[in-house]
Amino acid sequence: MSRYIDVDNAFETFKSLPRCENGFSDTYDIETIIGILQDEPIVDAVEVVRCKECINARYWYGDNWLCDLWSETGIKVFGDEFCSYGEKVTE
Repeated sequence: MSRYIDVDNAFETFKSLPRCENGFSDTYDIETIIGILQDEPIVDAVEVVRCKECINARYWYGDNWLCDLWSETGIKVFGDEFCSYGEKVTE
């Protein structure tokens, strides 16, 4: 499972670290950097499955797809659209 952080917040954390007179510091090793990144709060995010990648979509024409879930309504969707029912095609 992927974990996502707010990159802008992480940059602000790094910018707030003490620096040497020349603007650089050799006191921050990789373990320190990893620790800072691990302490960043996790963003509440879910993976989006676009219609063109969904098991419920059937090819229609051009970039339009017909969704099996919504086919009774006759709704055509664009390949870049998505919904909460999306499930990625596995090969």
